[in-house]
Amino acid sequence: MMTTGERIRYFRKNRGLTQAKLAELTGLHPVSIRKYEINIMQPQIEQIERIAAALNVNVSAISGFNSSPIRFETVGDLMGLLIAWHKAGILTIEGKRDAGHYIEMESARLVPNPLLGSYLAVKTADKGKEKTARWDSFSLDLIGYTALHDLLNWERFYYIFNQAANAPEEMWDEDSRAEQKELGETMELIELELQSSQKKL
Repeated sequence: MMTTGERIRYFRKNRGLTQAKLAELTGLHPVSIRKYEINIMQPQIEQIERIAAALNVNVSAISGFNSSPIRFETVGDLMGLLIAWHKAGILTIEGKRDAGHYIEMESARLVPNPLLGSYLAVKTADKGKEKTARWDSFSLDLIGYTALHDLLNWERFYYIFNQAANAPEEMWDEDSRAEQKELGETMELIELELQSSQKKL
């Protein structure tokens, strides 16, 4: 089975691109591209998305499918899963935002992607009678103060990062690019910390 790096190298060469050209197209450093290709460094999903877009391939063509089972034993595992689902748009974290773009805890909920409603349903039992509801007709409240607070803190940075990334090109200058880089690094550190929790579920 090919590694992520081998997949990047395969598609890059297939498209007739140099590592420098791929770096230019993605906004990534050429050294990072080289390290990804020789498996010294693993790209995060944001980098995989940029590489896939530059190579005009599906993200899964770069990342592949992991056949190992998903671990679901710790709070870190749960946070990693919720982050991945939010980024993928499967279950988005929604709620009322305050002036600082933070989702207020009492309004936070997970909302299923409506596109999945045609394929998935939820069965519930009420007084011995089964009921079926479309996947997209429910939302999940987030509970557990500490984990919720940390997840919403990450979501705030993710939201701001994506809002800034979608700003018109003419709004970008050297300072705004440096701020965006710093914001992305902070978001990644929070994400790593969330996923590192070894507290058992």
